[in-house]
Amino acid sequence: VYETNTRTEGPAGGYAARVYRIASENRTGQIWAPTDAIEKTFEVSETLKSAPEFRKHLIDENQWSGNLHDTPIRGDFLTWMIPDAFADAGMWETHQKFNDFFEAVNRELDEAFADGRLQEDDRIQIVGMSGGRTPAEIRALWPLALNGFENAIFYYDYAYPTNSGRLDMFDNEMQIYASGVKANYITNMYLDAGSFIGYFTGERRGMELFTMNLIRVYQATGIPIFLLSLVGLVLCLIRIFHKQKRTKSLVIQAVFMLTMLATTIAVIVGISWFVDFMGPPGGPFGAMKFYAVGAVPCVVVFEVLGLSNFYAACTARRSRKINETE
Repeated sequence: VYETNTRTEGPAGGYAARVYRIASENRTGQIWAPTDAIEKTFEVSETLKSAPEFRKHLIDENQWSGNLHDTPIRGDFLTWMIPDAFADAGMWETHQKFNDFFEAVNRELDEAFADGRLQEDDRIQIVGMSGGRTPAEIRALWPLALNGFENAIFYYDYAYPTNSGRLDMFDNEMQIYASGVKANYITNMYLDAGSFIGYFTGERRGMELFTMNLIRVYQATGIPIFLLSLVGLVLCLIRIFHKQKRTKSLVIQAVFMLTMLATTIAVIVGISWFVDFMGPPGGPFGAMKFYAVGAVPCVVVFEVLGLSNFYAACTARRSRKINETE
């Protein structure tokens, strides 16, 4: 991956990760790479000092936000700016030379961390390729995380197209679809233009109506199903701790359910951390629907296993009552 991903992997990604580690009073949950932290890398790296044009196109005249002193870069956009600035400086010849340049930079930055010329930020980082946060900033993510759980459990606040069956509406309205993204379902191409207007409209309308009604069902039943699944997990754990009722199958199901819950929490908290800096058109809450979609199948697997355990416990209890009356 590091040979093809020049943003978050490889030596250039390593440079961004080191910028995120540099102590700065200007770092926030939205500003991962403060301008003063970037400036410090040029102060301690001889390789960076030898590339004034790269500094110019990264800090003073970058194509993403102009001058970083006036408009600090938000979130992870430093990883997009680095290759662009390198190319704008006229330094890009081959990918190997690009890698070699940042390998040398990273060695010098590591030496600066080791000898104290660079101080490490004391904020909490969940991964190296994200900005750190203070405990207060982490607590401030709660509304986003809650929205992620609502989306995963009962598709909260998912929107529908205003003109079912048409695709050209997306270009004009940027409607957030039921899937949470700008999408055009079956055809995977825009056909509502030119001679193709109306083509496959019936098929698309049928799929959209099915999707919309399915989501309405999830919205109506999501919370009760999830709560019953939690009860199923508790009943499963009770049977496991009751040695006479413990089976290998129950243990495996409990492990799967706990894993799915843990994965859901990790995905939602991690994505909340990542999308907090995002702006229009969707903002962080709109981005949660897109980036945290991986939590949905985890919740579904948890619910399938939880409901099956709930049903098994209910039928077992009913059978015991029948046997007692007989």
